[in-house]
Parts: sequence; structure tokens; C-alpha cells
Amino acid sequence: MQWPDRIDEPIDVYLNKVGRVVRTFGERTDSRARIVGVQAEGERFVVKLAADPEAVAWLQSAVRFHAAVQHPVIGRVLASFPHPTGFALVEQWVPGEPLFDPFDPTRLPRHHPDSADQRFRRLPAREIARAVGSLIDAHLAVAQASFVAVDLYEGCIMWDAESCTVSLIDLDHYQPGPYVLDGERQIGSLSLMAPEELVQGSVIDERTTVYTLGRLAIVLLGCARREQPDRKHFRGTESQFAIGTRATQPNPADRWQTVEELATGWAATFPTA
Repeated sequence: MQWPDRIDEPIDVYLNKVGRVVRTFGERTDSRARIVGVQAEGERFVVKLAADPEAVAWLQSAVRFHAAVQHPVIGRVLASFPHPTGFALVEQWVPGEPLFDPFDPTRLPRHHPDSADQRFRRLPAREIARAVGSLIDAHLAVAQASFVAVDLYEGCIMWDAESCTVSLIDLDHYQPGPYVLDGERQIGSLSLMAPEELVQGSVIDERTTVYTLGRLAIVLLGCARREQPDRKHFRGTESQFAIGTRATQPNPADRWQTVEELATGWAATFPTA
């Protein structure tokens, strides 16, 4: 599918001209984007549509991020273009379902026993730990490109139950780092954010990414989102719990200092024999 550099007709008219809308993913109140699934020339695409200047800037930031970072686990941006009422971003259609999506009315609530989140958590702990390893490995590419994870949470994780693989989507807020937080707080899920993301003037850097990855590991392997890590509820190994708790130390100086160190430590928890 060849996408244009810009269009001069209403975006919905254009999308229905080149293909057909097969899914509406709901209006995002956080990113203020409208997201639709489009089928064209035998392929499926996800198209994000933003209208107000800040939301457009976020999508343009996503274009810069995906130009700098490529990884098999990270869904690709295929095209972007302005249209009469805003800006459009075209992404590959990633197989599977998000672990959590509060904006899609067709998705079950997080704690419903048949939701993607709960079915994923019932997998053998070793499979979940390997999925966590894939997420960490993807962030090696993020760190190597000098970007910092922002607003990474379960809604960014696509789980394909058939292939037992995970992918990452909606990384639109990732930023080049390090940088100083100029607002009162960073955008994101409070349960997964590092302490420095809630303090204006703090330095946000690779150690912030380490924290969020560690927190995801702890939560996906059984600990409560809004509580301190509890070994009794953690389904992984002792060494994985130790890695996760070190990654989520309040003081950045006490964490793994790089994603590479975190990745090496996590990989070592899987016996080679």
C-alpha cells in the first residue's frame, strides 16, 4: 500500500476511498487521538488521527521515535501525513490483543476472568518471564537510540496467544533523553512510574526506563499494581524478584544503571541447560 505525503480531502472520505474501516478502537482521552483499523489492498493497518495541536505534536514525535528505533517487538510506523483537519499516522496491524485497553468498549475490564490481562497472567510463570525478557530486549534498542520510555503500561503490550509472543504499540510519548521534567508530572500510569516522574525538575533518563520495566516485570508476574512488591505473590524465581526489586529502587543511583545491565541480569535467570 502506497500512502500519500498529504491529502486535501476529509480523512474519512480518503480512508473509505482507498479501503474500508474494519474496526474503531475508540477515542483516546489521554492522547486525544481517534484510532481506526483499515483494510486496504489485502492488508490491515492501524490509523491514528489527531486534530488539536498538542495531539498532532505527539503523533509527530512518534514519527521521530520510530525513525530512530526499530526492533522486531516494536510495531512499525509505515507512514504519516497531514490532512485538512489534522494529522494521520499509519502503523502496521500487530497480531493479538492488548493486555488492557480502557478506551475500547469491546474489551473486557482488566479484572474480568476472560480478559486478555487475566488470561495472560494464568500462563506458566516461565512464559510470562520470557515475555518480560522480550520487552526488556526491545528497550535495548530504545536506550541505544538515546530515548526514554514514557507512558509504558499494559495497554502498550499486545499479546498473541496463538504464537505466545508479545509486541509493543502506542509508544508515542517516548522522548530523547536524558531531559529535565518541566511539568508537575510525567504522563503515564501512576502504578508503573518512577518516583522522579512525579517531581518537576527531576532528571528523566535511562534509569527511569529501567524502573518502569522492572515494575512491569513485578506486576505481570503476580504482584499488585498499587502495592509494594510481595515475594508471596510473585510467581517468578527468587533471582527474578531480586532483579525486579533492584530495578525499582526509589533512588535511581540504586537501580541497574542501564537497560543493558537489566537485560543481562534477566537473561541470566533462564538456565541454558
